[in-house]
Amino acid sequence: FGEVALDGGDVVIERGGVFFGTAGGRLLGLDLATGTVGWEAAIATPKGATELERIADVTSLPTIDERYACATAYQGRTGCFDVVRGTPVWTRDIGSLGGIAIDGKNLYVTDDAGAVHALDRSTGASVWKQDALKDRRIGGPQVTGDHLAVVDVEGYVHLLDRSDGRLAGRLA
Repeated sequence: FGEVALDGGDVVIERGGVFFGTAGGRLLGLDLATGTVGWEAAIATPKGATELERIADVTSLPTIDERYACATAYQGRTGCFDVVRGTPVWTRDIGSLGGIAIDGKNLYVTDDAGAVHALDRSTGASVWKQDALKDRRIGGPQVTGDHLAVVDVEGYVHLLDRSDGRLAGRLA
């Protein structure tokens, strides 16, 4: 179980379900045994006058734990849903190309403007925000020990303290 590629798309298999995001901003949970749709939830709603403005794709694998299925969408929102029913637990207007990471307490997301956010995983409340890396075009976050790592376009790894978001170090 875990992450697998299926017909060219990435899915997460957990808790007897198959979870994945779509190009239209939807998060789906399928029953692994039958393939039937258990639930479908909107992370983003495409809006705008042009095709480019209407891009609202789920941009990374969802994260699944014992209670929540969480995901983020470009030009959309970040949110967590009840893993069994698909009902929204919380959503925030934070879109991302880079994706999300979770630990025991928080969900971490790099937003479309380049800031890193720590959100309480159960409520979506803001824990901290670090925007000192906004001009470095950073990718998605990764939890590593007591730190959160993000890589910028030049290949530098920036380490942030997971407790308060302060910059703890940088590696070439």
